[in-house]
Amino acid sequence: MSDGVVVDTHLMTEFYQGLRGQNNYIYETINAICRGPGLAASEKLFAEWRNTCGTYVFLQWIADQLKNGIIRKVENPYLPRAIIKKLINNFGLPRGMDLEIVKCANSTQIKYIMSDDMHLYDPKSKNASTKEKERARDQRKGKLCCFLRNHLGITLGTCAHCRSDLQLK
Repeated sequence: MSDGVVVDTHLMTEFYQGLRGQNNYIYETINAICRGPGLAASEKLFAEWRNTCGTYVFLQWIADQLKNGIIRKVENPYLPRAIIKKLINNFGLPRGMDLEIVKCANSTQIKYIMSDDMHLYDPKSKNASTKEKERARDQRKGKLCCFLRNHLGITLGTCAHCRSDLQLK
């Protein structure tokens, strides 16, 4: 079983801006993760990162981190079919990359996803008020977020949550 924090593509895009010299909170957080537990990603997640941030600088950074064991490849990320069905039908989790992120996190020891994407906190709250969305994400009260934590042991958090939960500096 691999280990490391699974980071969604949107945040890796922000991280890439930091690689280009535009230092930001997400860049600093991902660097802190790299100094701590490291990152984990499946081949599909790597492909998504490459498609989004596929410049030479980013690709070289990924290659270096893989070589140094800071990013760990999750081989064959897995969730039982019954859980996948529940995530999609009961909680509205989109198939594709969001599901891949959950499968990837479930296949690590640390079981941690860093994301600010509402699809991972409460996909059905798209039409909710801003206050309800903030509660779902910032207080981790979204229905899917609670299910992931209570039934799969997967912690979902924003950059600020991740820094606090993993005691990153």
